[in-house]
This record gives sequence, structure tokens and C-alpha cells, in this order.
Amino acid sequence: MPKEGIEVLTEKQKAFFFPTSEEVLNAETTEKLVKTIYAVSENVERRKKIQKFTTLDVQSDVEDIVLVFPSQIALAEMAEEEVDDEELKKIEDDVVCTICGEKGHISVLCPNRQLRKPDQPTLIRQEDSSTYVPIHMRKQADGTAFERDFAIRLINVPPTVDEVVLKALLFKLLGKEGLALRIYFQLDYETNARRDCCFINFATKEIAEKAIEKLDGYLIDSAKLSCSMARKRAQLL
Repeated sequence: MPKEGIEVLTEKQKAFFFPTSEEVLNAETTEKLVKTIYAVSENVERRKKIQKFTTLDVQSDVEDIVLVFPSQIALAEMAEEEVDDEELKKIEDDVVCTICGEKGHISVLCPNRQLRKPDQPTLIRQEDSSTYVPIHMRKQADGTAFERDFAIRLINVPPTVDEVVLKALLFKLLGKEGLALRIYFQLDYETNARRDCCFINFATKEIAEKAIEKLDGYLIDSAKLSCSMARKRAQLL
């Protein structure tokens, strides 16, 4: 190393790059031994001053390696939270089976599971004002399923009639009540052309029935329309 570079180094760096030698006399053999002293690197000293965040379960020569794994920590926590047999027995005594009503076991381990009756859905009626009725069944007091909208099926629709013409026709026949939520024309699977059938969705069943009365048998562009209430796919099977 040139002299200019040595002057820039600190005392610790000089001791690290240029180790010193000492002669040591061996008392047993009366031989002279040369002992070379190396300085510790500044980075090593800095790492040694770092406070350890855990203790090693297994002693190792390499201090930078942490030998405590997350699985060991989880097992140690589980061992601390172990419940005594007496406490576990008290907890089991408080458990009530939903099938037979006896204490000491859960419904999955019940020996009388065959005695359980199948759940029968109860129809919620709106006859008594004090009885709570779910929101999705308040309009249907007889317990029928909730319908978001009601669809009608229009057959023999001429090709000149499109969605705009149908909306204008519904407004002419039903007024403001004839507002359709959705108009869908069926398409042919092979040619992808529009067929002479369409579905119209309304908000309520009353408006759908009025639309059927007005549109069934209606003449438009020399074509007589046929209208009926559309059935669900499950009802067609």
C-alpha cells in the first residue's frame, strides 16, 4: 500500500491491515513462539454491540444464526395454554346436545342421531301484526317465494318491432305504469338472428297482468301478438 494511502487509514484500520507480532516463551518446552495479533474489523465490532432479540436453544459457534423456529414458538404457546383434565371435564358437562337435549356430548357424537326429525320449513304469515315477517316475504303473506320482477312472454313479434317500438307501445297502452324494467329478444342459436319472441320484465305482478290483457291479440304491422306470463326455467322442467 502506498504511503499516501496509509496516512488516510485510522488506527483501527491500520491494526486490521497490518497485524503486529510478539514473541512468547513457552514455559514447558522453553521455545519461543511468534504470536500474531490481528485487529477486529469495525463491522464485526458494530455487529457485536447489537442487542440480541432472542436466546439460542442450541449453542452454536456462529452467533448470527437464530435457531428458534416459528413452529417451536407455536408449540410452546400451546403447551402454556393446555387445559387441565378437571377443567376440560367441566366444559364437557356444560355442553348440551341439540338432538337429544342431554349434557356431556355434542350433536355430532350423539348416539341418538337417528331420532332427529327432518327440519320442516314453517310458512310465515302476516295475519298477526305482532308476528315478525322477514323483509323478503312481507309482500307475500302466504309464504310464497320472493320475486324481484315479473316477466311476460310476447310471441309473433314482427321484425320491424324493436325495443324502442315496444316501449312506446307500452306507454300508449298502460301509461306511466307501463315502464318496462327489461326487454329481451331471443336469438337463434345457429344464425344468431332475432326470433319472433321476446320477454318483458315488470316491477309488479299487477302491471304484468295488465300488460297481458292489453297486448294479447293486439295487431301491429299485420301481425297478431300472443302474450302470456313467462314461466321460470325450473317450472319448465
